[in-house]
Amino acid sequence: MKTSVDEALIHQIKDGDEDAFELMVIKYRPRILASLLRYTSSRELSEDLTQQTFLRVWEKIDTFKGNSALFTWIYSISINLARNYYVSSQGKKTSLTDSNENLENEVIDFKNPENQLLNNELLVKVNSCLKSMPIDLRTAYSLRVEEQMPYDEISKIMNVPIGTVRSRIFRAREILSKQIEDIL
Repeated sequence: MKTSVDEALIHQIKDGDEDAFELMVIKYRPRILASLLRYTSSRELSEDLTQQTFLRVWEKIDTFKGNSALFTWIYSISINLARNYYVSSQGKKTSLTDSNENLENEVIDFKNPENQLLNNELLVKVNSCLKSMPIDLRTAYSLRVEEQMPYDEISKIMNVPIGTVRSRIFRAREILSKQIEDIL
């Protein structure tokens, strides 16, 4: 019987193999960090949450049943940690504003400086709108649009029915559409 790399890693990690755990961290850390960075817009917070995610994975690996992909399970842990952070009093005090520094990599380079400025302003406003959305809408939208995950994986990560996922994505798109319409 052929086993996948993830299945082999899981088996070895459950047996306490720290090298296998390190390989898993190397494999998934960049994607988790990038997702959290989009979610929090803070490099420092994203780094902390990524570290907490993998500590939680190490502690809870025995609870992984294989009902979903390993990445889906790790990603759900990271999103739950981020959600818990923002629900806590510490997170409520943290501003969710984007800095131009975080947006620089996402801006399309136009030859015309006026178009570049307009694009920057639009990105800032769209990201601000995303950050002001309820966390469940923002999470569903980000997983679908930015991570390009299928609805069933999003459903597993968020622990809600697929219909709820579709509804949240639809509402997030409506909010964004209205905001862009108001801007233009």
